[in-house]
Amino acid sequence: MDMPSSSANTSKVRIAIDGPAGAGKSTVAKMVSDLTGYVYVDTGAMYRGLALAALERKVDLEREEELLTLPERCGLSFRWDTGRFRVFLGARDVTEKLHSREVDGAVKAVAGFPLVRQLMVKMQRQIAASDDVVMEGRDIASVVLPDAEVKIYLTADFRERVRRRWQEMVLKGEDVPWDDLKREMAARDEADVNRKTGPLVRVPDAVVIDSTGKTAREVALTIVRLCEQRKVMG
Repeated sequence: MDMPSSSANTSKVRIAIDGPAGAGKSTVAKMVSDLTGYVYVDTGAMYRGLALAALERKVDLEREEELLTLPERCGLSFRWDTGRFRVFLGARDVTEKLHSREVDGAVKAVAGFPLVRQLMVKMQRQIAASDDVVMEGRDIASVVLPDAEVKIYLTADFRERVRRRWQEMVLKGEDVPWDDLKREMAARDEADVNRKTGPLVRVPDAVVIDSTGKTAREVALTIVRLCEQRKVMG
C-alpha cells in the first residue's frame, strides 16, 4: 500500500459514507475531498483491484486462500495522486479498468470472503490512521470505521441508481442493455445486504441523505456543513 500523508494532523477526521451501488458515493466523496482537502478512499476500488488481478491471473474466484495471496503476488497498491484514488497492479495504473462488467461480476465473489474482507479492512484502517479521510463503501461506518466522526448513509431511488450506472457505462463505450443492467444491480443490492461478512447496513447514528434529484455538489455541501456543525473541521 502506498498512500502519502496529506497533513501532519495528530487529530484525524474520518467521514464514513455507505450506501448501495449507483447512489453517487464515489462522486460525492471525491467532491467532499476536494472541498475539505481530506484524502478520498474508494474502498470499492480496492476490492475491484483484487477482482481484476484474479481475472487477469485466471484465479479461481471460489478459492479464498488464493485470493488472499494475490495482493502481494501481483503488487496491489493504492495511491492518492493528483486528487484521485488510484489502484495499481505492480507498476500498472489499472484504475480505468475497474468498472467493466467482468469486474462487476467478479467483485461480488471476491468481496464475499471473510478473510479477504479482513485483509482489506486492515489496509483501510491503516490509511485512515495516517490521514484525514473521506471513505466510502458498503460497511465503512458499521465495520471499518465504527468510531468515525461523521457517518453518512447515501441512497437514491432504484431507477435513478440504474440510470446513473447506465450512463456511466455508455460514456465508456459499453453497450449495456437497460434490462440486463437493472437485473444485475438488483442482484448486487441483494448480495450486498445479505452477505454474511460486512453487509450493507445503515448504522443508527448515520445521517441518511437521499441523492435522488440532487446534484453531487448539493450532497457534498450538505456533508461539509454537517462536519462544520459537529465542529470536526479545522
